[in-house]
Amino acid sequence: MVSLAKTRRSSVKGHLLILGALLAVTPTICTFIVLPSVTPVLAQDNRNAEQLLQRGNEQYKAGQIKAALKSWRQARDLYRQKQDSQGEGTALANLGTAYVFLERYKEAIAALETYLPIARSLNNRRGEAQALGNLGIAYEGLGYYSKALDAQKQAGKILLSIGDRQGLGQALLNLGNVFEAIGDYNNATIAYQQSLKIAQQIGDRSREGIALGNLGIIHANLGQQNEAINAFEKV
Repeated sequence: MVSLAKTRRSSVKGHLLILGALLAVTPTICTFIVLPSVTPVLAQDNRNAEQLLQRGNEQYKAGQIKAALKSWRQARDLYRQKQDSQGEGTALANLGTAYVFLERYKEAIAALETYLPIARSLNNRRGEAQALGNLGIAYEGLGYYSKALDAQKQAGKILLSIGDRQGLGQALLNLGNVFEAIGDYNNATIAYQQSLKIAQQIGDRSREGIALGNLGIIHANLGQQNEAINAFEKV
C-alpha cells in the first residue's frame, strides 16, 4: 500500500506547505492510498480486468493520473459485469483515492461511498478505514465538516480496533485538520498531540514532523509565537 501527504490551504492565507517558516506553513492532509496487490483471478474472463487494474497501478505510480483513472474505470466496469465484488471494490477504492488527489471531491465521494458497502461485505476493515479517511478529506474539501468529522472518527476507531497504530496516527492528523478548519483549535491540538505521541513511539519521523508543523500553525494562528517557534524548531 502507498500513502500520500497532500496539502491544503488554511487560515494562513496565500501559502502552501513550507515547514520551518513561521507564517508560511499549512496543515498537511495525509491521504490513504488504496493500491493493493491484485489477487490472482482464476476466471479467464477476468484476466483483462486484472490487467487493467495492474496497469492503472503502474500508471498512477508513474504520475500518469488521468491514464490510471481510465484503466481503473474500465477495470471497474468489467468486474461489475462479472459480479466480482472484490475486484470492483479495489478499482473503486483506487478511483476514489485518485479523485481526492485531484481534488475532484464529488467524484471521490461517489466512488468511495459505492466502495464502502463492498468493503464491509468482505470484512475488509483496513480498506473500510482507508475509504472513510479519504471520504473525510473529500467531505472537508466540499465544506461538509460534520460528515468529515464523523468519517475520520469512524476511520480512527477501526484502525484502533485492528491495531494499526501508523494508520491511527494518520487518521488523527486528518481529524485534526477538520477541527482546525472549523476553528476548533482545542480539539485540533488534542488530535495532533495524540498523533505526535504515536509517531514518536513507533519512530515515524515523517508524521512526527507533520504533527509538529500542524501544532506550530495552531500556536501561530493563536498568536503564541514562542510555542510556535518551539514546535517548528523540532520539525
